[in-house]
Amino acid sequence: WAPKHRYAAFLSHFKVEAASDARYLYDMLRKMLREPIYLDSSALTDLRTLFEDGLDQSEVVVIICSAGVLSRPWCLLELLEAQRRAVPVVPVIISGIAGREFDLSAMRRLIANLEGEMPALNPYCLELLHEHCGDDLSELQAALSAVLDKVESEHVEWNPHAGDAEIVLEVQEMVEHIARCLLYTSPS
Repeated sequence: WAPKHRYAAFLSHFKVEAASDARYLYDMLRKMLREPIYLDSSALTDLRTLFEDGLDQSEVVVIICSAGVLSRPWCLLELLEAQRRAVPVVPVIISGIAGREFDLSAMRRLIANLEGEMPALNPYCLELLHEHCGDDLSELQAALSAVLDKVESEHVEWNPHAGDAEIVLEVQEMVEHIARCLLYTSPS
């Protein structure tokens, strides 16, 4: 596809669990697409501009689904803003990350009961979510539920620990998936 925005993709990830995977995917996508990719550790200079200068300028949000990604307030807000701005989300499941696997059932429970479960996972998360969303988190929960539906039905798998040829093939398949996603979500 030929991106119409500044960035071909916005990479959302939990740095502690997936920073090196995100950096590797960033490099692979940039080389393959020959287009800029937004990775906050590369492009972000002011957190207040994350949505306008990053997400809103991207064709698609690629979320790297690791075990704790949905316990991170900025990842949650990126997904909410993606929905608000009609930016498609493509979930990527990283294989070969023992101990950091994304647990869909646990994430559904978390999203259904953010107020009850989040304090044990990330005590500061709810404060930031309420600051951004107000007292009612139902819009956020709906956006996250939609992403979890995509994880269940149409995620992309990628093994950054595979051999070179397999890695390239999987990233090519990811690019094709993103292109199809954009084709089906673009206004006609």
